[in-house]
Amino acid sequence: MARILHGSASDRLAECRKELTLDIAERGGSSWFSIAALRRRWGIDAAQAVPTSAEAARFGSIRLFLPATWPNPLPVEPVLDALPPERLPVDGIPGEILNVLSEDVDPLDWFTHPVVLWYLDLKGLHDAIVPPRAQSPVGVFREAAWTGFLSACVLYDPPRDRLREFADGGWVPRLVAKAVHDATAPVALAQLHPDGLMMTNAPIVSVPDAEAVEVAHWCHFVEFYDFLRDYLADTLGLDINTVIEAAAADRPAAWSGVWEAFNERLGTAYTERSRFISVDADTTRQDVLDAFAILKAGFPTSHPHRPNRDTLTCAQVAIWRDEHGMSHKEIGHRLGWSVRRGRDTKPWSERIRQYAADGRAVLAQRKQAA
Repeated sequence: MARILHGSASDRLAECRKELTLDIAERGGSSWFSIAALRRRWGIDAAQAVPTSAEAARFGSIRLFLPATWPNPLPVEPVLDALPPERLPVDGIPGEILNVLSEDVDPLDWFTHPVVLWYLDLKGLHDAIVPPRAQSPVGVFREAAWTGFLSACVLYDPPRDRLREFADGGWVPRLVAKAVHDATAPVALAQLHPDGLMMTNAPIVSVPDAEAVEVAHWCHFVEFYDFLRDYLADTLGLDINTVIEAAAADRPAAWSGVWEAFNERLGTAYTERSRFISVDADTTRQDVLDAFAILKAGFPTSHPHRPNRDTLTCAQVAIWRDEHGMSHKEIGHRLGWSVRRGRDTKPWSERIRQYAADGRAVLAQRKQAA
């Protein structure tokens, strides 16, 4: 049976899910406004429930919660207008989704298919409200580890007496990669060892050989240039270099803009680099630890002090006490906390009292912010 290693990413993911759940429950915080805008865009009247994994649509290893009905008309322009100008809609969609759609949908219709638009909107939501430290390190489709939970956040309101259950996300199907070298697939769990070791959001990224990619692009450009040169010469009697020089002279601003954009992208690619530890058969554990120490030294320490009490649990205890009238005994039973009973008093817990007090303060702050 596979053993899942508890990486630090597990705690960061859980912390972020709790914040999002509390934002939705209290209708406050920057994430709530982004979620509310997406709901309005799709005409969604959220149901108050904790969904089940069986309700999620399956696209290969990716799971998505989909609206019961699609709006008419679809919000095509708002979604597509938010894309970077150099990206096509299908560039932001994992192949696993497109493979499923291709069974019934013509590729020419992918651009306006509701599932594609839905995923793109969730991708934008992920980039807007999930902090980088809680995002998956896996490649282009890093949002795929979050779209199951985020789609549920859009379609459902967490019941106020089940906030912890909603935030836990145990009902969101986990995505599992087949092997460590198959890191092209969007995954929330990455397999580390053939014996079945896995790790939540493992900091493992499959990076293609940059030189091989550059050679492939350059060869394609040369072959395309040669094809176009020969075609223009054979069919129209034109010299391609003469055509290029004439076009550049006729529209100098546009020609300069093309090269300026290219140089800007190239400069960004060379300056914004990610550093990785390369591991092969000869790499030792100590090599990895030493390399990690060198790389880690370049980053500031984040969150050195953990809070004494979990914010969502505090809020949940306050809601159970004040809105549902639950006793200390009932709350203790739900949380697995011990509750003492005095000779002349009802079961009581100082821990629950403190959590409830902190929770009331948290809820008051959220309401004030909203």
